[in-house]
Amino acid sequence: MARPEGHQRRIDYAISSSAIRGDTSKLGRLTQLGFDQLELGFFDEYQLPRVMDFAAREGLQYGFHDPLPKPPDYSYPFLTDPDEAKRQRTLDSIGRSLDTATRYGAFYLIGHLPSVIFEPRPGLDPKEIFRLAQDSCARLAAWSEAAGIPIVLENVGPNPYFHRAEDFLKIFRAYPPLKFCLDLGHLHLSAHHYDIDPLAFAELLSPHTAVIHVYNTTPQVFRTHHHVPAHPSLRPEEGWLDIPALLKRAISPASSCTLVFEHTPQYTDDRAFIGEGIAWVKAVVGDF
Repeated sequence: MARPEGHQRRIDYAISSSAIRGDTSKLGRLTQLGFDQLELGFFDEYQLPRVMDFAAREGLQYGFHDPLPKPPDYSYPFLTDPDEAKRQRTLDSIGRSLDTATRYGAFYLIGHLPSVIFEPRPGLDPKEIFRLAQDSCARLAAWSEAAGIPIVLENVGPNPYFHRAEDFLKIFRAYPPLKFCLDLGHLHLSAHHYDIDPLAFAELLSPHTAVIHVYNTTPQVFRTHHHVPAHPSLRPEEGWLDIPALLKRAISPASSCTLVFEHTPQYTDDRAFIGEGIAWVKAVVGDF
């Protein structure tokens, strides 16, 4: 997590509970690769105490990802949705997750921005979606400041009305308590939908980037295997994202951040493959 200005840049590493897809019987796997920091999310109210007991026993630090706890009726976040009921439901969820983060002393809380909209809709335009983003983010910034816990907003997509780096930059300049989570995979997918230069996007947002979600994917693989572990064998010329190039642009020389390995087990759960990828990413970052 980013430290106050004046401190030397620091890169932390964490692993996401996405690696076990909510299976609390596999919590031990999260520490077997040498991590002492986790990003936890999507556990329900019955699972959460077990997860937090595990973190306490192991002496782990953690950030949280909305929703936590996950309600039974949870659906995809709608932070910029023109349906006010959906948007309020998302704000309520983030509010509950922030209460959980406060109770357990989490370093930060991740939320999603904007809402996913696959196709243009009649009556919507970028100005309206940006107005909704401003309204939601003004509330989140006030909550974050009051709680003393950074709310870190992650780029998701596609959204035909809110996807440019400049859109995100305006939000973070307007609401300094909010920080940015660069999700490498979602950026790669959005670049396939829109005229986005991923490297320029990552560099422009780097001063506001506190967390980076690290995994690989392609538009085709995402549909079936979701988040693929980062690994040097997954080459950009074969359609995979260029992790070293993106990290070089995304990690600001003036700011600290946390790199979270956010793979899921559908592509492979092979510990050796995952471990090789983690070591590779750390070596890449160490060379910057």
